[in-house]
Amino acid sequence: METILTVFEIIALVAFTALCLALIYGVKQALHLFDKTSRSIDEATALMRNIEENITPVINTLNTTLKQTSETIEQVDKELKNASAIITHFRSVAERIDNLEQRLQQKVEQPLMQAASLISGISKAIIAFSETFGRKR
Repeated sequence: METILTVFEIIALVAFTALCLALIYGVKQALHLFDKTSRSIDEATALMRNIEENITPVINTLNTTLKQTSETIEQVDKELKNASAIITHFRSVAERIDNLEQRLQQKVEQPLMQAASLISGISKAIIAFSETFGRKR
């Protein structure tokens, strides 16, 4: 029976040794995985620092560009207001010129029509007079 116990002890010892070796291998793999994870986290941290360092000038440049764009838009708005005022002034001048033209047309047209009627009447009278005297001869 002692032999059986010794065999079981050897088997138990071999099993315990195999278990210890498997545990050591697992711990070694876990350490390797933790090392890779640690390197990845370090690289990600360095990348984030790099992004943080590089994004600040980009944001500052963007902010400056936005300010300049805002100022440009304000200038364009002022110029458009000036152009609108000029167009309004030209429109009022054009309306005044149109009114002046209408008044001049009314003032000049009626006497010209009367003069044309008078000349037409005189020419008809001359024609009638010449026809009347021209037949008698």
